[in-house]
Amino acid sequence: MQSACLAASLVLLFTACDKSAVKKTETPEVATVQKGVLEVAIEELGVVEATRTASIMCPFRGRIVTIAETGTHVKKGDVVVRLDVRAIADSLEEEIQNLGQIKKDLEASIQSLEIDLRSNALDVNSSLAQLDLARVQLANVNRNLGDLEYLRSENLVEQDKVREAESDLASTQINTFSQDMTLRGQVTGSQNSEQAGRISIQRNQLRGEESLSKIREGQEKIASAELKAPVEGLFVRNKRFNFQQRKTVERQAGEEVNMNDMLGTIPDLSALTIRSQIPESDVKKVSKGSDVKIVLEALGNLEIAGKVSFVGPIAIEREASPGGQLMASGQALTGEKVFEITIEMDSVDPRLKPGLTARARIVLNRRDNVLTVPLEAITTDDNKHYVYIQDKKKYERREVRIGIANSKSVEIVDGVKDGDVIFLGTPTATALKVS
Repeated sequence: MQSACLAASLVLLFTACDKSAVKKTETPEVATVQKGVLEVAIEELGVVEATRTASIMCPFRGRIVTIAETGTHVKKGDVVVRLDVRAIADSLEEEIQNLGQIKKDLEASIQSLEIDLRSNALDVNSSLAQLDLARVQLANVNRNLGDLEYLRSENLVEQDKVREAESDLASTQINTFSQDMTLRGQVTGSQNSEQAGRISIQRNQLRGEESLSKIREGQEKIASAELKAPVEGLFVRNKRFNFQQRKTVERQAGEEVNMNDMLGTIPDLSALTIRSQIPESDVKKVSKGSDVKIVLEALGNLEIAGKVSFVGPIAIEREASPGGQLMASGQALTGEKVFEITIEMDSVDPRLKPGLTARARIVLNRRDNVLTVPLEAITTDDNKHYVYIQDKKKYERREVRIGIANSKSVEIVDGVKDGDVIFLGTPTATALKVS
């Protein structure tokens, strides 16, 4: 009983569908053959990037007082980071006072050396005079002894006189030697005193140079505490891993930083390019210098002309390409191989920013003033191409010769004329009947 009811229901359903199909009138979709421009192009997504990026590095260990927000547009010379210099200024003041004391110590050392030099010079001169006198006396005693020895040999004087003269000679020699040793001692003492004075001066000079070096270092730190943008661009704070928060965070005011820490970067807005990609099937059709039309939808469909400046030497996965997984048409091509390209823009609009998505269109072929029809108007049978042309009350199937084609239109070289009305796709028998 249930089977009979089900069969009856199916019969009624098909009967209703047949009646509906009979009543429905199929309206064919048509298009008109037109003359125009036909371009064959590759359309891909890309990203705006800066070829030059300035790095903002911390010049010394310290603390951030202020730092520009990420995305801030800065001009060359604008301050992007300020570091705390209060401790440096206090240390600099102490070092300046220390340098003043060193100056006083140095002046005292010089004055002491001058006094020692004068005193030593007097002592040396005095000893030298006494030595000269002793030498004169020695010469006289020698001469007297010689005379006495001669007179003794002639028996003119007694031997005691000679012995007395010899005793005087010995005493005078000892005195001369003593004076000589005293002079030598005075000279050595003078040299030692002078050397000690000069060493004291050199020590104070070294202290002064070290102090001056610390002062210059402090002054340089204070001067470099305001980190300025070396180029015009967009400031981007550097990120670091915060172990307390267990996440990557931007540099913040109040943060302690070390020398040579990266605080931020500034992409140079005067050196922007576009990185994109082309399918491996088209790599031989694109070369350095190929024309590109760039469209930036984020900037109100801004159009910029450019040229390909670089084609990558090796194929990469589309997923790893600048444009990612999608073509400009939105079609996903996961697993496809592509070649990365770089596009140089003919002009750089001031509104461009790194990271913007760009639509790149590379024209591979262009035909002007040619007959074109929509791609779906072409049917193929046994390697021959056909269109259905409206002829009075029916559509006529006509063989055509085609030229270049893109994803939407195809060039008709022969078989149709401008103004012909053609059927889109393969028409059904019902659609071929023109009322």
